[in-house]
Amino acid sequence: MRGLMAGLLVLAALAAPAHAEPPPPDPTPTPAPTYRLNNPDEPAAGRPRPTVQNLPPTPRPVGEPLKLTSDQLIVEVDPAFPRVLRYTDRAGGAHLGGARAVPAVVLNGQPYETTVTARGHDTSTARYVLKFQQLPGVELDAAIWVKGRVTGFSIEAVRDTEAFRVQTVDLPGHDLVSVSSDQPGAATAFTRLDPNSTRTADVFTALTDRTPADPAPVGATYGIVSTSRLAAAVETNSTYDLPAGPTDKDAARLWHQARELPGGGIEVGVWSGQWTHRATGSPFTEDLPWPRSSSPPTPTATARWTGRTARSRSATSWSSRWAPSGPATAW
Repeated sequence: MRGLMAGLLVLAALAAPAHAEPPPPDPTPTPAPTYRLNNPDEPAAGRPRPTVQNLPPTPRPVGEPLKLTSDQLIVEVDPAFPRVLRYTDRAGGAHLGGARAVPAVVLNGQPYETTVTARGHDTSTARYVLKFQQLPGVELDAAIWVKGRVTGFSIEAVRDTEAFRVQTVDLPGHDLVSVSSDQPGAATAFTRLDPNSTRTADVFTALTDRTPADPAPVGATYGIVSTSRLAAAVETNSTYDLPAGPTDKDAARLWHQARELPGGGIEVGVWSGQWTHRATGSPFTEDLPWPRSSSPPTPTATARWTGRTARSRSATSWSSRWAPSGPATAW
């Protein structure tokens, strides 16, 4: 084989005229190889970066919260908007926070002024109707519920019109759970999916008054917050109609942000990413949104990913240990 290749090279050299000058080098650099599959629907200018998650929620005090209960948890919720205010473990009194503020309701990438009406409640569920003055006939039925150690926010129905089809829903800053630096043992764990087995995307943080605030929300695939007595993991069926940049490859199924508290200290809240109700150009609708948090008993759970065991357990392995069975339950 070597002789054949050498002969071919010699013949090629002999075929060239003796006086021929070598061709000038091509000034165009060879492009670096890429393994990205182009999206035929992507505009030439590129897809827009998601910015709606930067819309800050509006602080709103609650006079008398509703209390939803299970055998394990007491969940205080806002009677005027579907948001969790506080979790309390019935066995030991430990607690975690929820949302201090009311998020903008963003439909198809635009925030709309929202009127919320309570649809009633029982011991474990509070229901609401969200209407939009600028969008007559468009309504969302939402609920907050608790079952065992799992608490969920869900959109139970979407009603839209020929004039306005609901494609995507965002609730920026809609903290399903939060933890603050004044709670003993406050910590967070977040991770993203990463196909590179030589590195880790896990980020473990002990939350203190010196923890810097995040200038903007940060995306994650999985998230856990905890104190020395109680922990909570969050799961969601978030899907993006046009994922790109920080939302690509499931990197922002969840959002989290460290914020400065008015009286001092730091709080980290975790909320769901975008839900796609109807993809662009599709006549069909997708599954309705259902982000959920689960508060397993600690200190055993917390010890799984803090202190000595933090070096040997990732955020994903910790969450998998606490995943209940069954398709309708998240973490």
